[in-house]
Amino acid sequence: MKTQKTELVLIMLLWTINCVNINRQDGVEELKKTSWGKITWSLSQLAFSGDSALKELADVLNSVTEQVKDLKHDHEFASDKAINVYFSKNEKLDLGIDETVTFIARNIDYLDSQMQNQIININKRLENLDSNVKENRKQLEYLTFTRQKQNEKFLDTLSQYEHMVAQVDMCIALLQGIFANEQFIQVDRIKIITRQIFAATMLIGGIDMKELLETTEQAKYTDTRVQKYILEAFNNLRKQFIDHKNSDIAYDAEQQKEYEDQKHQLDGELLIFKRDIAELIYNLSVTEEKIRQIKDDIESNKKDQEFYKKEKEYIINGNQIEEKWKAKLTQEYNNQLLSIEKAMNLISQPEFWARNDQITLNY
Repeated sequence: MKTQKTELVLIMLLWTINCVNINRQDGVEELKKTSWGKITWSLSQLAFSGDSALKELADVLNSVTEQVKDLKHDHEFASDKAINVYFSKNEKLDLGIDETVTFIARNIDYLDSQMQNQIININKRLENLDSNVKENRKQLEYLTFTRQKQNEKFLDTLSQYEHMVAQVDMCIALLQGIFANEQFIQVDRIKIITRQIFAATMLIGGIDMKELLETTEQAKYTDTRVQKYILEAFNNLRKQFIDHKNSDIAYDAEQQKEYEDQKHQLDGELLIFKRDIAELIYNLSVTEEKIRQIKDDIESNKKDQEFYKKEKEYIINGNQIEEKWKAKLTQEYNNQLLSIEKAMNLISQPEFWARNDQITLNY
């Protein structure tokens, strides 16, 4: 009997040592204050009080069993809660990683397709507009050059007409002077004058001097009718020169108006081209800025993704540690419950209570 009770004491001592170790590991001071203290007191009373101490010990063991079960449940609940937190964080991290992967893939595809196409289209339109501007300037240069040549030719023709009018006026004055003195009429001189006028008109063109020339070649200059005819012919010639001059002036005015209209149209087209170019350059800068922002967002998402992955590793490691700690605590609590069960079985034996001798504990 003494051997059985001594065995019980040793079992309980080992169990209380385990309790102390657990308290040092997880900080559960309540166990030390209650169950361990009661068991120590009961064991010390066992050596001096006999059977009453054994009954007290049985009650304590039952109480401690419930406390150990409660502590086991509390620790398992806390561990499960921590594991659930890890699991929840892990799910959120997985979601964050999935979102970054989707964002990066979608925006890279957007950059490679739509944004790239926008850049290509804008550059093509800029090339076309640049070509249009060059063509417009060529047309404007050609128009200006042509108008300049027309103006030079007009001024030259105008000068010739003015010169011919002056020549005709001089011829008329000479003929009038010659015809006024019939005895001094010089036929050869009259012919020379008319031929000079004829030659000049041939250079200008557009005036028929043949009839006048034939008349002066065959005329009897002493005949007043012939003189009158010749003077009228020269006056008509003068009028033709003036009419041609005025006609050319009017035509030149039309040419100038047409030139100004065409130049105005080309200038307007050029302004439209320049406006479109400015708008495209602005759109290009906006598109490039958008591309830069998208690339920055992609890089930011890549950094977030790396952060999520590292955080996920930390969460997984923490979860594994918590799982191991939970398993260790559960095993230790199970060992304690097994030790208590052994003690309960021992003191439940009938012969255990047949105490004949006083037990003395040696501390």
